[in-house]
Amino acid sequence: MFFMYRALCRITLLQMVIGCFLLGASHTAKAQYTVHPLLQNGPLDRRMTIIVVSEGYKEEEIPIFLADAQRVTDKIFAASPFKEYKSYFNVLAVSVASKDSGIDWYGWGKVRDTHFNATYNDCVGIGVCIKPNADGSYTWSDFKWWMYEKMGYLDPFYMMLINDEMDAGTSDMTARGGSDFAPVVHELGHQFFLADEYIKPAHSPHEARNVTSKVEREQIKWKHWIEAGTPLPTPQTDQYKEKVGLFEGAIQEKGWYRPQLECKMRASEHDFCAVCKEAIISFIYQDERWSNRMTRIRKFLPAAEDLILKSTESLQLSLDAPLPEHGLLLEWFIDGVLVKTGAKELPVTGSGLGVGEHTVELRVKDGTPYVRDPVILPELTKTRTWKIHVPEPLSSPGDLNIANIVLGQNFPNPVQEITTFKFHLPKPSNVRLTVHDILGRKVAVVTEGAFKQGQHQVDWRPKSLGAGLYLYRMQVGSTTLTKQLVVQK
Repeated sequence: MFFMYRALCRITLLQMVIGCFLLGASHTAKAQYTVHPLLQNGPLDRRMTIIVVSEGYKEEEIPIFLADAQRVTDKIFAASPFKEYKSYFNVLAVSVASKDSGIDWYGWGKVRDTHFNATYNDCVGIGVCIKPNADGSYTWSDFKWWMYEKMGYLDPFYMMLINDEMDAGTSDMTARGGSDFAPVVHELGHQFFLADEYIKPAHSPHEARNVTSKVEREQIKWKHWIEAGTPLPTPQTDQYKEKVGLFEGAIQEKGWYRPQLECKMRASEHDFCAVCKEAIISFIYQDERWSNRMTRIRKFLPAAEDLILKSTESLQLSLDAPLPEHGLLLEWFIDGVLVKTGAKELPVTGSGLGVGEHTVELRVKDGTPYVRDPVILPELTKTRTWKIHVPEPLSSPGDLNIANIVLGQNFPNPVQEITTFKFHLPKPSNVRLTVHDILGRKVAVVTEGAFKQGQHQVDWRPKSLGAGLYLYRMQVGSTTLTKQLVVQK
């Protein structure tokens, strides 16, 4: 399933539903794959995609397959942490008819003519596998290449649904097992690089995110989950049933360890352990093969980081991204001052920002409790910065005779109880001094009236204004000067 990405052919989900795509298969003249959307949370190139494929379903059984595929989808997203990150995924069912129902069971003399040539108990060390065609080719490989070439997917997760009553599977296929598809979430865990935690004597042991042979605390990859008083290795008793530790009996009976007593990677009926949940979220954020996964899922708009905004113009900065079930912490800063929280958009105006260079920053943090790894934690926080330049408005001839108007910085700043504004007028003028929020809306009038030539100062109390960043604006004739102040409570 691991192909390097090329934008070969972009099609919409609607086009996929309307059309059926043809692929020349190795063992049949033509194979007709029909794509059905099961879960649509966003554009295909902006989400992770799980592709559920039929095997051993005859033409008249395709409606059964679609119902099974929906049950599988529901099962996946009822399990944490897939449940919390459901909005990050799309699910497509791909149906293709087989001549016979079920799959081969060579040990029982059962042979079926199915599209992908799946078989049970006839693979070295694997319960379910795909047998090659007569010419040595694999229709399953052809299908994956078709998905890649025709649809331009970056990194789909595949799950072949086998129309058979056995309770078995491998990393990208699983059988009905009495119509409950019990192993499906366990098998999907393998595609997130999680290893089996049950004893498999015939298999060679290996290090994995959730399996280790290390017994020294500092060498254990999930040490950040282990409480200080937990003994290592950890006794398999009720006292440590809910604890993360080092429990012997992963892959091999002796010398290999798993994080918790029970986990979905040990038996399908359990939840994922804390370490496996963290590993799945880590894959979403920083999978080594697809370092740009979150760049696709999460977009900051405008895309350009350096912007020019005239004083008469407005602009909306935004985050275009799905939210996990627990939400994201969103904080907006203008010139280092927190101005808004919890919103995916921040509108700004050139007049509100004022003439000059400004920095707008959005900090996005996923506060999931499922991650403690100090290597992964920084990946859960992303900061995007826009540099916005507001140029001086073009001067008119009427402005030139008062070009020496000066508006000083208020003091003290930040403001708690009272602050003073100072300004200079080169000749007697009418002055209007107002305070505005960061969106440019007027919230207070400091002073308004006629002033003599020279230096002036006006005191002002923010009273009913909440803490945050504000703008104060002085208008003299057709000239407007703007500066920033901060209110602290």
